[in-house]
Amino acid sequence: MPAHSLPEPALPGENESGLTMRDYFAAAALNALLSTPRAETKDELRARYAEVAYAYADAMLVARSSGLT
Repeated sequence: MPAHSLPEPALPGENESGLTMRDYFAAAALNALLSTPRAETKDELRARYAEVAYAYADAMLVARSSGLT
């Protein structure tokens, strides 16, 4: 597993079993994905949206760790 996907507390005082920075970024990306109206709302797209949200989260973590932000 890449170092950027290891649990990192998103909020001060959280332990590793709580929300990670990756989870936080994925939730933000998922919110954006779901806020755009689409014709497709079938169940099979739910898993795809989750995959895409975490792909965005991973990209944000890489940018954050490489000083691109």
